[in-house]
Amino acid sequence: HYHRWQEDVEIIKNLGVDAYRFSFSWTRLFPTDGGAWNEKGFAFYDRLIDALLENKIQPWATMFHWDLPQYLQDKGGWTDRATVDRFVDFSAAVTERIKDRVRYIMLINEPSVVSVHGYANGCHAPGLRDREKWLASTHHLNLGIGRGFRRLKALDPNLTIGSTYTVAPIRAATLDENGMKGRDLIDAAWNRNYFDPLLKGTYPKEFADAMKPYIKQGDMEECHTPIDFVGLQHYAPSYAELAPDDKIIGARNAAAPEHFKQTDIGWMIEPAGFTELLTAFKHTYGDVPLYITENGACFNDGLSDDGKVHDSRRVAFLQDYIQAMMAAK
Repeated sequence: HYHRWQEDVEIIKNLGVDAYRFSFSWTRLFPTDGGAWNEKGFAFYDRLIDALLENKIQPWATMFHWDLPQYLQDKGGWTDRATVDRFVDFSAAVTERIKDRVRYIMLINEPSVVSVHGYANGCHAPGLRDREKWLASTHHLNLGIGRGFRRLKALDPNLTIGSTYTVAPIRAATLDENGMKGRDLIDAAWNRNYFDPLLKGTYPKEFADAMKPYIKQGDMEECHTPIDFVGLQHYAPSYAELAPDDKIIGARNAAAPEHFKQTDIGWMIEPAGFTELLTAFKHTYGDVPLYITENGACFNDGLSDDGKVHDSRRVAFLQDYIQAMMAAK
């Protein structure tokens, strides 16, 4: 994309798409700790934004999409409270430069992925499995969203500012007490640990006491944010079970029932889960403006005999999920 952005913009235009979401690379723009702004890095984004606008494509910018600079990770990453203000300062510097052209801003992409996968189960960078680090990072990501929203609104109150979250309805793998407890723990860890602070100003009861050591006076008021919109990112429901041997969350994801269709990377296909998610969100959190900022599927389609990729499974997937969204609406 860095080298072929012009072709990419042309493809977007030819698709008839009128909005393009992209992410700023913190590591590209501020490659050294305390160092100067990398003008060459930002020149790329200037060219991209201008080309999008010339082609009547609305730019939607994400400030943080997982690429934390190594110099901040060496100090603890999101477990270090100082990272909150570093993120806010970074976002403000970028916004000052783009606010004359970019009106839609998303703060942190999928904080649950950053925290749960980065610090609880270790399958994403920085690859750690530590309950205290997971709890601290969760709170600091929430604080970054609340504090970042207020800082950017102060720069320009007419900006439309939100944040994006990956959300799944969580279901019990077994219909007994253990299954229900596992479901509630995973739902709290993956969904409610982020939406409850943002939209209610509290942590869910499953982790409220555990969060107390990381909360300072005024934090929850900052986390509780009158956000302009929530970006929902959804692929499939998840199943959960209690895991007494797991000393971090106390529950884990379980296999989905075999009767569900799957994508080619094993993700469950269930459009009805999308309707369930959207209606449950409305019931729980009220009239929050929503955008669907991610959805899709992996299908390893190839060329047919006529030399074309017909991609029929993806077409069907998108049609079904759009219909599920409209059913919720």
